[in-house]
Amino acid sequence: MNVEAVMTVNPKTCTTQDNLNRAANLMWESDCGSIPVVDETGRLCGVLTDRDLCMASYTQGKALHEIQVAAAMSKKLFTLAPNASIADALALFTEHQVRRAPVVNQIGVVIGMLSIADLIHAQATGKLKKHVKPEAVLAAVHAVSKPRHEKGAVQLALRDVIVAPASKRATPAPKSPRKKSRAR
Repeated sequence: MNVEAVMTVNPKTCTTQDNLNRAANLMWESDCGSIPVVDETGRLCGVLTDRDLCMASYTQGKALHEIQVAAAMSKKLFTLAPNASIADALALFTEHQVRRAPVVNQIGVVIGMLSIADLIHAQATGKLKKHVKPEAVLAAVHAVSKPRHEKGAVQLALRDVIVAPASKRATPAPKSPRKKSRAR
C-alpha cells in the first residue's frame, strides 16, 4: 500500500504573500494543523503549522493579520511521493519527528498531505491491516511525541514491525560500526 491510498487529497494551500490570519482561517475551515505554502506556479516552498502561527505572533508581538506567511513558515521540507510506501512515510515521520508531510508530484506540486492522524485512522478502520502492523504506527506516534532533546533516545526498527510479503521483505540494514571507547 502506498501513501496515495491514505493521504488527504487536494489540501488547502496558501502563498508566501498571504498573512497568517488567512492561513489560520484555512486551518480552521479545513480542520487541520498544517498548510502547505506554494509559490506562484503551485510548487511547494514551505509548510506552516498552527504552532508556527502562535509562535510568530508571540515572538513578533503582532497580530496574525500583520505577519506574512513567509515570515513564519518552515522552509525545511520533508515530503513524500504519492507512490511512497507507508513504511517510508513512517520512517520519515520517525526520523524527522514530523506529524505531517506534503505529498508532491514529480515537479513539486502539492497533491496531498499525509499525517499521523491519517495513518491512525487507516489502521483503526482496517485499511492498513495487511500492510502495516499496528505497532509500527504506534512506534511512529511515540517517536514524534518525544521532546526533541530526547530524539536520540528513540531507536525504532520499523523493519521489525512492517508487514510485507516474504518475497518483498527487505534485508536488515548493516549495523553501523560503534565507536571504540578509549581506556584511560
